[in-house]
Amino acid sequence: MPGPRRSRGRKNSTGGGGKTLFFSPHYSKYSRIVHLDTPTAAQQSAKKLLEEFNEAVTREKKVRIKRVAVLAASRAKALTGKTDLSAIEAIQFNKIAEIYRETSKKMRL
Repeated sequence: MPGPRRSRGRKNSTGGGGKTLFFSPHYSKYSRIVHLDTPTAAQQSAKKLLEEFNEAVTREKKVRIKRVAVLAASRAKALTGKTDLSAIEAIQFNKIAEIYRETSKKMRL
């Protein structure tokens, strides 16, 4: 007689595809630049990313920097969906997402 059935849950997975926006940074240089805490810090970070983008020589580096900006915007937008945020914090994350989204639009490849 077999014992009780025990289901094995997924480990370190987010349900469907197992992918998440909040993975560890691939480039520590850009993780030190990008800030999601306040809109003013995000504005300064976006300005720095735009400067890096304009100084970049290779297309590979430009694509990397643009991808960092888009990822920052996506993360900020995802944070607005948290249920334990105050209204002010949700507004701030929306502003931060818009800042990074506009910056990524300025980056022409």
